[in-house]
Amino acid sequence: SRMVPSPVEGLLWEQVALPLAARQDDVLFCPSYTMPLAYPGRCVITNLGIYDGLKGSFPWWYRFRYSYFNKPSARRADLVLAISESAKRDMVRYFDIASSKVQVVYPAAEERFHPISNQALLDAVKHKYGVGDSPMVLFAGKLSRRRHVPELIQGFAQLKKQYRLPHKLLIVGPDYLNIGVGRHISASGCSGDIIHVPFAGHDDMPLLYNGAELYVLPTDHEGFSFTIMEAMSCGRAVVTLDHPALREGLFEGAHCAPSPTPRHLCEAMAEVLTDHPLRQRLEERALAGSATFTWERTARLTLRALESIAAGQSARSADSSTRRVTAQAASLSPVAHITEET
Repeated sequence: SRMVPSPVEGLLWEQVALPLAARQDDVLFCPSYTMPLAYPGRCVITNLGIYDGLKGSFPWWYRFRYSYFNKPSARRADLVLAISESAKRDMVRYFDIASSKVQVVYPAAEERFHPISNQALLDAVKHKYGVGDSPMVLFAGKLSRRRHVPELIQGFAQLKKQYRLPHKLLIVGPDYLNIGVGRHISASGCSGDIIHVPFAGHDDMPLLYNGAELYVLPTDHEGFSFTIMEAMSCGRAVVTLDHPALREGLFEGAHCAPSPTPRHLCEAMAEVLTDHPLRQRLEERALAGSATFTWERTARLTLRALESIAAGQSARSADSSTRRVTAQAASLSPVAHITEET
């Protein structure tokens, strides 16, 4: 087995150079949504979730890539690996593909996301991002409309005024839809207690999760939230909304607001932050639930599916024969590396 790195970014390499590089292989593995549509051989792709039922989830130009590549790739591939049953149902519904063509293989948090007790490191990262010595509530992720960041800001402002808590809210993520996060922070009346940074360093994220007293992601829908899993793997309680993917293994570690209104988000955050036994129970359940998801299991199930497709079998009837597999290097690196174990 081997991996094919991408020397240049963009669809040109994927659609032209990659199929040439993989032309002698039994199966091509593309772990991030798309594949070379003219590739004549067997191919497996991973889809991390679609949001067709949610308007305004992406900028207008994303429709071009989706229409011409994501959906056709899912329909052209021999097998699609979905990261949750919820994501599988969405693909069957919106991509109009057979359920038998989609196999669920759950992801996991990277090993670097684990409880960290070094208080000096945790204090340092809070100071680095402007939180200082205050206790912290953390949000991390793209500022999608489905994640209700304006309502979170308003809810946190209500939390500060009503409960007089000393916490600060750190929002980490790009405002790629131009929702005007700075404007919402200014209008909240708590601009000194709400901080927005578009990006955080790769090595800082485990420290930020550990340095927070609470992780908040008020989302309507996720394929399977990596940030919720990362926060739980660090032993953090989570406030979110009840959404389908959450109920596939992480629900017990989450405290769900009944709706994304500022009032409900305020109350949900207050319940966790002011009730220490509740927060402790959530943290214990978060660690236990997230520990059931491992990259070893992800790799094993992915490899089994690749071998089945390489052998010309259905994904449900894997054999143990060694096959030549090419994996496209992509951001989902723990899965991309699984072919090195064959």
